[in-house]
Amino acid sequence: MSDSFFPASPRVIYEKTPLREVICQLRFPPILRVEAQTPADFQDRIRERFPLLERNQPMTAGILAQLPNELRNALPAQISSTSYIFRADDGFSHLTLNPDSLALTVTNYTRWEDFREQLFPALDALIEIYKPAHFSRVGLRYLNVILRDSLGLGGLPWGDILIPEIVGELRLPQWEAGVEDARHVIRSKIANSSDAVLFQHGLAQVEGETETGYALDFDFYTDIRTDVGDAHATVDRLNGYTGPAFRWCIKPVVHAAMGPREL
Repeated sequence: MSDSFFPASPRVIYEKTPLREVICQLRFPPILRVEAQTPADFQDRIRERFPLLERNQPMTAGILAQLPNELRNALPAQISSTSYIFRADDGFSHLTLNPDSLALTVTNYTRWEDFREQLFPALDALIEIYKPAHFSRVGLRYLNVILRDSLGLGGLPWGDILIPEIVGELRLPQWEAGVEDARHVIRSKIANSSDAVLFQHGLAQVEGETETGYALDFDFYTDIRTDVGDAHATVDRLNGYTGPAFRWCIKPVVHAAMGPREL
């Protein structure tokens, strides 16, 4: 996919992938039956791939009442309702079912086709069993973290890793040498579409790693009402932004160091 934000680029799979997490969430008007009844039929449909079940109980009204108004109003709706988490045996992916949303989280992402094979059967089960009226928001989030040492680029400054529009002040040696924190957030509509992007990027620490990395966190979404019959196509459309967006951020030396393989 090509648009005014992200130039088109060939689709590749990286041998040294920077992806840490991929999440797709579909929100819908609350369905009380999800909370009132255990989702046994839904579990039967997805149990072969997600056999492990966790149930998160809602925060009680008494506890909520003790919280300051500002905090209580800021809490997500899931805090006050039961949520079900269905995990894969390998521990790398799970589905979260709430009364108003379904989400798939994957931490060992390889390629889009594999992600779809996990998401779409669960989405079909949700539609057939619970019959949501529509989807109020469809989002697809890709969290990448670039670690220079692991790519053999430890001697390069961030200005040689990322394009100037991304790296900002870190292009200047006196800033990179002493900076302790740098984060940027921008939300924008995507031209000629009903889609939008929340782009968060900056220095990041990764658990288990000693070096400081750079996070490129893209959340592509549409909050325009989506008919249930259009859900698959909407998710596929959002995925079309992800590869070009990441390639737009990085310089050729990073692309080469990650071992790209074109499909």
